[in-house]
Amino acid sequence: MKKTWIAAFALFGCKGNTINDPGTNMLDFFPFDDNLDCIWEFAHEDVLKPYGMNASITNYEYRDGYSWYEVSFVKDCRGQTENCTEGELIRRLGWEVRGLGGVSIASLETPTSNYTFEPALKVADGRMMRGEVVETSTGGSTYTSTVDFTDCPVPLETFDDCARFDIDTSDGVLDTVGTLWAINDYNVIAVDWLDQDGLWQLVGHTIDQ
Repeated sequence: MKKTWIAAFALFGCKGNTINDPGTNMLDFFPFDDNLDCIWEFAHEDVLKPYGMNASITNYEYRDGYSWYEVSFVKDCRGQTENCTEGELIRRLGWEVRGLGGVSIASLETPTSNYTFEPALKVADGRMMRGEVVETSTGGSTYTSTVDFTDCPVPLETFDDCARFDIDTSDGVLDTVGTLWAINDYNVIAVDWLDQDGLWQLVGHTIDQ
């Protein structure tokens, strides 16, 4: 197993984004295939949090007309034995990638809940402009995802071309509400869900070989 810490990411950089051009290709921010053997390592902005968080692609399939990826976010106790169970689930997301049809969340699981969205909750169309909103009606509720292009809220200066997705609902599943930041090469690198009391930020990237 080869560990590549975030401090080394600047050595090979990220693909450039035309982040201010109308119709930015949003699939560039979700390179699942390039990260099938990777573990994203996150630290919480609350330094007193007794654990970190790891994410990895735990299952994937090429289905009829689209690709499906399961990403699991779990506790990383980092040697702590009190108030932490290694590998305990924080979130599990089922993602659909449909080319020009965009990127959507098809399922969401937490330690206390499990949801399937039919149709899937759209996070981004295939191409979007800054400030554009996509809306999904599913399960009798309505969800919105608003896109922006910003600096990335991670402790590395070269990560400055993120796509930001603010997901909200007035009458649906509150576990969906929050903000995701994603970037070329690495996919989602920061998350802020309602129940997590603050921001999780990427701090490392492990590659199995």
